[in-house]
Amino acid sequence: MASIISRFAAANSWLARQFDRLVPYPPRQIGTLAPNELKPMFEEAHSVADVGGGKKPYAYIAGLDAGGKVYVGLDFDPEELKNAPPSTYSETAVLDICAPDAAQFGRFDLIVCRSTLEHVTDNAAAIAGLAALLAPGGKCFVRLPCRRAAFAQLNLRLPNEAKRRMMHAVFPHKKGDGFPAFYNRCLPSQIRRLALAQGLEVIAERRTYRSTYFSFFLPFYLLWRLVGTVQYVADKDYCESFEMVFRKPLTA
Repeated sequence: MASIISRFAAANSWLARQFDRLVPYPPRQIGTLAPNELKPMFEEAHSVADVGGGKKPYAYIAGLDAGGKVYVGLDFDPEELKNAPPSTYSETAVLDICAPDAAQFGRFDLIVCRSTLEHVTDNAAAIAGLAALLAPGGKCFVRLPCRRAAFAQLNLRLPNEAKRRMMHAVFPHKKGDGFPAFYNRCLPSQIRRLALAQGLEVIAERRTYRSTYFSFFLPFYLLWRLVGTVQYVADKDYCESFEMVFRKPLTA
């Protein structure tokens, strides 16, 4: 049964891609900071914290060599850290980003925090924690979904176990994912304000309006494209996901 669902989803995803070719997104709606901003920062940094990376370290996903760096995996879940590819991290530590260990304060030239803040119940505390971990002059890259995206609103309303089963049936490659999401203050304007409140500079921002969450069933995808277009025009804070880079000033 699972294979039938998977094949059905794959066929609909193909149809969704054909529709995108006929009705393309505006060019500025698609993209990521990671290739142009994050990789050079990673290569230049001497000490890097991968916050919430767990079993999927950024260096491993991006095919980057972390040799010679202090590359620390920090995650709330020790099992996630245990399941990381061997020898990727130079060290690991269990850490609550809302209340980080003072021994880690001011230690890192770069923090990478991908797809993590949506799972945090208090992002004011989380951004404060990230700021505390940064060394003066250090940079922090965050990537997270927008609370106003249709999939985020659906995620907030469905029971977590039902969501996990549905996601794993439709997207088998996501098995092992599916942590509870809260989307606390997960809007670009809110995250920007939280960073500025900690004395951080926002030096880059990129929003993405494309998503594949509804591509498993073409009618849902077409409806999502229509709704997303209306949101794009009417709501300045709408996007599907966004990325920001913060910098901690050299002096307070």
